[in-house]
Amino acid sequence: MAGSDNVSLKPNGRKPASQSNQKPTKVTTPETKQDEKGVMVFDDIQFEFNSTQLNDYSKQKLDEVAEKLKAKPSYFAEIVGHTDNVGTETANNNASRLRALRAYNYLLDKGNEPYRLSYSFKGMLEPIASNDTEEGRNQNRRVEVTFFNALYQAFIQFGFDEKEPKGEYLNMVNNAIKEIKANPNATVYLSGHTDPYGGAKYNLLLSQWRVESIEKILKENGVTNKIEKAYFGEDEPRYPNNLAETRKLNRRVQLVLY
Repeated sequence: MAGSDNVSLKPNGRKPASQSNQKPTKVTTPETKQDEKGVMVFDDIQFEFNSTQLNDYSKQKLDEVAEKLKAKPSYFAEIVGHTDNVGTETANNNASRLRALRAYNYLLDKGNEPYRLSYSFKGMLEPIASNDTEEGRNQNRRVEVTFFNALYQAFIQFGFDEKEPKGEYLNMVNNAIKEIKANPNATVYLSGHTDPYGGAKYNLLLSQWRVESIEKILKENGVTNKIEKAYFGEDEPRYPNNLAETRKLNRRVQLVLY
């Protein structure tokens, strides 16, 4: 993978011993830092209390993100919205969704391609500072942007307790196959995920079965690229699990070509 930026990271998902531990590389710029989980983030895009509107400072920071994406064509960006803990869980989930969406649309308006951007939201679940002080709450009302090197990515969703993709998501796999075959020397990374229903042990197996179903489709369609796999079960939700409409988005396999 190209680029002179510092690199990290390895996922904390469970893998068969025969599989590689390497995840598509997260990258850091001088504006990013490493949080307590080891993820490289650009987390200085902050919001006023009870607001989902981008202020001038946040727009300035997003302009820097847009320029970075234009300067590095191999970079993708993952945008995640967050809140403090003031208010209800539902209100904070909605606020974090709107904050991420505002940032996503701002970057689109700056000319960045939609396939290189993805967004999700965590509500109040992942504070980076104490919510007991005004200063800490200010830091927690934020959008984080994480860069990674890739050629292509897709989020393939699954029905409740289903092990194989259907409908539009099967079509998404077929579209991914075209991209993979166009890049025969690239590596395919598959990570499996679930919602929290069914118990941790079962969900870990379910995430594995989902990954293996995608791998089977790829190989049946002539994909010969190296495939790396990770199984996270319920441990890595992209969205809060308290609502059915967001819980279904966590039942997924993330496919990254890099």
